[in-house]
Amino acid sequence: MTEPKNFLREKPIEFNRTFKFDQRLFAADIRVSLAYCDALFQAGVVTRLESERIKNGLQAILKRAEFDRNYFDENGAAADVHSFIEIRLIGLIGDAGEKINVGRSRHEQSATALRFWLREEIERIAEHLRELQSALIEAGERQKEAILPAYVNSQKAQPILWAH
Repeated sequence: MTEPKNFLREKPIEFNRTFKFDQRLFAADIRVSLAYCDALFQAGVVTRLESERIKNGLQAILKRAEFDRNYFDENGAAADVHSFIEIRLIGLIGDAGEKINVGRSRHEQSATALRFWLREEIERIAEHLRELQSALIEAGERQKEAILPAYVNSQKAQPILWAH
């Protein structure tokens, strides 16, 4: 008699792997870690030398990702973007890289990076909305006399001017 397969035991890493989704948080996570490194230095957790090594390593990782399109293809054992950065940082600067996560949980790190990324995305979307508003205003000014049907509850209603 064969034993039933336990899929969670066979591929626990694949089940938890979020790297493809998290990848969009990469730059935000680096910037959050840079700020956190300053806080660790101010708190006396890392020395000035360790702080500089960590920050230089994080900036090197960010620059490499900007110039190497295949950088993320080499994610290896990283289940998420946070562990990817941590593995790269430790590979670059050694044991000092492990100190970047002192005093913060993975949940806190994820939540902070997500909020930071969302703030930047909202600003980007708001800029696109301002451009759309400007384009609509310009089109309305060019087509002051154009008549279009208005809609109420998805049905045609009274005619209105495009400028409205």
